[in-house]
Parts: sequence; C-alpha cells; structure tokens
Amino acid sequence: MIYFLMAAFNEEKNVSKIAVDIEKQFNGIEYKVIFVNDGSTDNTLNILQSLTIPKTIINHEVNKGLGNALRTGFGHVFNIIKESDILITLDADNSHPIEKAKELSEILLKNNNLDIIIASRYAINGKEIGLRSHRKIFSKTINILLSILYPYKNIKDYTTGFRAYRGSILLKLSKKYMADFIKAEGFTAGVELLLKSLVLKPNVIEIPLILRYDLKVGKSKIKILRTIYEYFVLFITVK
Repeated sequence: MIYFLMAAFNEEKNVSKIAVDIEKQFNGIEYKVIFVNDGSTDNTLNILQSLTIPKTIINHEVNKGLGNALRTGFGHVFNIIKESDILITLDADNSHPIEKAKELSEILLKNNNLDIIIASRYAINGKEIGLRSHRKIFSKTINILLSILYPYKNIKDYTTGFRAYRGSILLKLSKKYMADFIKAEGFTAGVELLLKSLVLKPNVIEIPLILRYDLKVGKSKIKILRTIYEYFVLFITVK
C-alpha cells in the first residue's frame, strides 16, 4: 500500500488537480490519500469530501499550524502503516509534481535497502522555478546550516517536505519517540521529523526535484521571521 499525507490550509484551488494527478499516475496501484484539513476557511473541506479517490480526511475545526497538522497526520499513519508500505509526504499547493511521487515510490519499491528518499532541489539537475530571490536565499542558507549542524550522507535538501518513507522506518520512529516525534508548531516540523528519523541511521538518497512554485495557486503561508525563530528553537532542542 502507498499512502500519501498532505496538510491543507485554504487550498481549494489546488487539491482537485492533485487528486486527478494522483489518480492518473497511480492507476492500478493500491493507494490512499490522507488529508489533514487544518481549519481551512475557504471551500477546501467540501472539495476534499467530494473527491472520489481513496482517501481519509482528518479535520481540524480551527487552524493549528503545520506542526500540529503533521502531528495529527503522522499519528494516524503510525496506527495503520505496515513495514512494507510506503508513505509519501508532499505539499497541497500543487508545487510538488505527482509524477515525481511516482518515481519516489518506484525507487523505494525496487530497492529494499533504502529507507527514505528525498525529492531535492539541491541534487544535480534539481532547481526551483518561480520562487522569489529572498526565499531562495533563506532556504539555501537554512539548508547549509542544517548540513553543518546535522551532516548526513547524501542529504542536501533538509527542508523539502517532498519525501518517501518506508513503513519500517516510520514504525521505528514511532516506537522511539512516541508522542514526541514532532514538537514544532510551524514550518520546521517536517525538518524536525527528518532529523529525528536520522537518529535511526536510515539509508537515505536524494533524487532531483524541479520545484514548480510558479504553478502554486494562492499565497504562501510561511512567515519568515517566525520561521527563523522556530529554526533557532530547533537547533537548540534537537541534538
């Protein structure tokens, strides 16, 4: 089984296309999409409920932030995933191409020695399209800091949320950290999860990602100053 996990906040213009692309790319493959609707105030929840793909919708009545949404989503995944299953995490804003998700799953299925695959903007042939210069500089700087503080073989892109996990590594993560697998409230939550996964010494590789931020519909939810503060907290708390 292949599971997808997406946290959605006001993504009414994006989720339908993502669902169509998943249905097209994974036709004939057993999969389920887990959506965490994080208190959307637009029509996101109604659209999610109308989708005909295999899905589970977990609804936050109010917006709790990405960290809480991922905590809810992964908590659900930990209860259902098997060692041989695969989980793909991606953004719900249409910036992560589903054909790349298919590639992630195929590589993981063919290589039993791999535990995590990262779709990386900083791998050879990876790049970002449509991202403003200050966001590119911020992202690159944070990733350089992470690579210095938490060096790990084959990882250049620590901050992307586009990853594939083997079920076995997630079950180990759940067992080791219990309810503390994510403590961050905001956009550093995905990084925290990866860093805690690396404590388990998984075999990780990256494949190139062309991040199509120009295809994103809607405003970015990231707040730079708040996120900088969250990274300082992360650097202090995750050893």
